[in-house]
Amino acid sequence: MTTSSYFISLIIYNNNPHKLNQLVDLVIEKKRVYKNLELIIIEDKININSVILNQIRFRCKDKQIGINIIKNSPGISIYLQLKEIIKGDISIFTKSSYTPEAKWLEKLLQGIADNQVNCVVGEICDRESQDSVTKNYLEQWQ
Repeated sequence: MTTSSYFISLIIYNNNPHKLNQLVDLVIEKKRVYKNLELIIIEDKININSVILNQIRFRCKDKQIGINIIKNSPGISIYLQLKEIIKGDISIFTKSSYTPEAKWLEKLLQGIADNQVNCVVGEICDRESQDSVTKNYLEQWQ
């Protein structure tokens, strides 16, 4: 099975509402390659403008991308909420403050193309300030 035929759930923890739109745009671009995508946005303490949420819902619906927006409420485990709604074969977690490189999703999913691989992990870091330990760590996973 090629990675483009998997159902992919992209879970975004919204820690930066101003960059959320930008990340959603990058996800929408990937719809050309990955036909089965869903987007789950986790809201936590930051109240995003309802106009922005409606725009995101509309853009995802227009591109036939499933979307769920859930609140990280005290007393309710976010993992239990996610367990109930995630539909994907592959789940990818990120933060809205992350600005991915070109072909970010393709590179991330390369490791999964091998049926022997069950998990691909990495670390998001600032290229300008990463130290040699972080660089070595990242190279091991590429």
